[in-house]
Amino acid sequence: MSSAMASCSAQTTPSSSTATSRRASSELHLAKDGAVIDEKVTPSYTLHPPSLLSPATWSLTQRLLQSLLICLAAVPASFGSSLFSGGLALHSLSSSFHVSPQVGILATSLFILGLAIGPVLGSALSETQGRKKLLVLPPLASVFFGLMATTTLHFPVFLAARFLQGLLGATPVSVGGASLVDIWGGAYATTWPLACMLLFSFSGAIVSPTFVSLLLPLSDWRSAGWACVLFGAGVALLLACALRETHEGTLLQRQACALRIETGEWAWHAPADLVHTDVKRLVHVYLARPLVMLARELMLALLSIYVAFVFSLLYLLFGAYPRVFASLHWTPLASSLALLPVLLGLLLGVLLHLLFVPRLHRRRCAGACVPEDRLLPLGLGAVLFAAGLLLFSLSIPSSSSSTAPMPASLAAASPLLASGLLTGAGFLLVLLSSLCWSVDVYAAHSASALAANAALRGVLGAVMPLLAKPMFEALTVRTSMLLLTGIAGALCTLPPLFFLYGARLRQRSSFAVQP
Repeated sequence: MSSAMASCSAQTTPSSSTATSRRASSELHLAKDGAVIDEKVTPSYTLHPPSLLSPATWSLTQRLLQSLLICLAAVPASFGSSLFSGGLALHSLSSSFHVSPQVGILATSLFILGLAIGPVLGSALSETQGRKKLLVLPPLASVFFGLMATTTLHFPVFLAARFLQGLLGATPVSVGGASLVDIWGGAYATTWPLACMLLFSFSGAIVSPTFVSLLLPLSDWRSAGWACVLFGAGVALLLACALRETHEGTLLQRQACALRIETGEWAWHAPADLVHTDVKRLVHVYLARPLVMLARELMLALLSIYVAFVFSLLYLLFGAYPRVFASLHWTPLASSLALLPVLLGLLLGVLLHLLFVPRLHRRRCAGACVPEDRLLPLGLGAVLFAAGLLLFSLSIPSSSSSTAPMPASLAAASPLLASGLLTGAGFLLVLLSSLCWSVDVYAAHSASALAANAALRGVLGAVMPLLAKPMFEALTVRTSMLLLTGIAGALCTLPPLFFLYGARLRQRSSFAVQP
């Protein structure tokens, strides 16, 4: 007997975890997150999770391999985000289109704005279209717009293509996180799987300037664009061939389809087969509700603003590093290599995050775990991030805006390099802790909370690169970074306040899960 027939037999056992149910109803039911279920008057056999292809049945090796592919899916968009953020690439781009570098930086700002919108749309579609489609098709479309941006001779077309490249390439960020939850379960996915995905997501942005500095002395900015296109196409094709579907509803649909074909019984269906997407409901959940939550949820609004500030400073550093290290007479390649300690800092942030996992697990087992427990690594991350900015600011030569010769020894630059380690670790802890806290606090409304967080990150992240050059020229890099360090230091008070008053604020919330 075939596997599908065997599953048919198993599905008709009431005591089985995948038991079926006969339905004969003509009622309409509104499911959560915009699903309208239309149950007709014909008898039907409903498959219930888990499906035979569920990630719960995979081996550990298969789970690790699929998780690695999901993490890799987020790298191309991150790599493209900082491709023209400064240095030789920005000057080559500006010269090619006959615009000023201040206008050329729009290529980075619009890409980051697309990165903010893409995950919101991806989250909405992945619940009805499955994970794999959203991890493969939009990134493939992103490759097409990357090709358009690389080959066009018109600057407005280039900017539009960059925005769409970022928007479509960013869907793996949110959909990938949902896939990791499918594979490992919600509680475990927020330990190392989600941390590793964030590490991969931002590693591309940090490595990209170094790659461009290696490439541009031999060619122009279009060669960097071609490299991004080829890299994105290669990753998308790899995902198309090797990635497996993880969404339970989609897997049940496939299993029901196989049963209909092999048994000839067309009454077999999955719950998702009876679901029709309510577009108005999806717009409410992913567009309207996030704005309402930002306006009414004080803690969410403050945390989102803080995360957006930290996120935007990462892209500001891409413009600050070339200026600071150029004053030390470092070459463009060496200046871009100075960003690598930030990458090591991201790895350090993952390790520090894992140190808090055993405590969280013990409190969860004892039934004493509360969302405020997520704020301990957030507090550590805030301190590390501010400390990294302070060390960077104080280590900048006071005459960095002048052309006077200065020593370029590694010893003179070592505090600047060490600051990247602290900044990277703090950045990852802040971002990861805020995401985990939002999921714990808002549960069923977490998609809206994460969409609000992403929207603010994108807006501020898109604006900050535009402000960098005027601010550095008006105040000098040192003064500008000291000012931003003061803001980061003041915002370090937020995690303790959240920890003290979080429970009280949650009790007043109309969206948070109540104990």
